Amino acid sequence: MILFLPINGPLLRIGFEEIMNQPVPIGEFYFFTFCVILFFLGGIMTFTPKLKSPFQE
Repeated sequence: MILFLPINGPLLRIGFEEIMNQPVPIGEFYFFTFCVILFFLGGIMTFTPKLKSPFQE
């Protein structure tokens, strides 16, 4: 979850550019939004209780 903090967006962008050897095809604002969404999804998955399937007993 710490990896996707919005402050790490530029570092992630540089890392993706180094791995792919080409620029990231989305803009700065959209990449920032992507990082925020991943951060919130990580928070939801971290702090919600584990849900069990009704078929598991």
